[in-house]
Amino acid sequence: MTIPNLVTISGFVFIFFYVWNFLSGGANWISFFFLFLAGFSDALDGFLARRLNQESLLGSILDPLRDRVILVAILWNFCLVDSRAWKAAEIIIFCEIIISSTWYFRLGFPKNPFSRLNHILGKTRQAGHLIFGGLGVIGLMGVDTAISVIAGFSFGLMLSQIASILGSVLMLDFEA
Repeated sequence: MTIPNLVTISGFVFIFFYVWNFLSGGANWISFFFLFLAGFSDALDGFLARRLNQESLLGSILDPLRDRVILVAILWNFCLVDSRAWKAAEIIIFCEIIISSTWYFRLGFPKNPFSRLNHILGKTRQAGHLIFGGLGVIGLMGVDTAISVIAGFSFGLMLSQIASILGSVLMLDFEA
């Protein structure tokens, strides 16, 4: 077990405490604190993996899984607070399924010129989910606004991933 993987696993523990706190009616700032720690584990594990040269297959599976679990926890929290949030949550879940599915398609395009851009957009999306999710959790932003912004981040990355695959397919046609 590598240090980065332990940090990733700690993120799952923080998500558990985040969910436990909001389900038990705890203070919003405590939920925000656990959400912050889960998000911080996301930034720290990747940094440590590269710095310590401990990138692993397990880490490449756990990291995006933790990101999706954080998102589901935030969406669940929002839907419990405001039942109208379900429509936006459905859109976000659809976009995230497409985003996750495109990963398999991109494996077939090792020379994908869009890989770096998609990586940056993916990190931006994750930061947006955490920032606006956090603002919604502590009440500095309405749940309807926060979940709409989160949906925008997911929708934007989904479009980028689809464009990336289409661009790669077109490039293959021109190379042939």
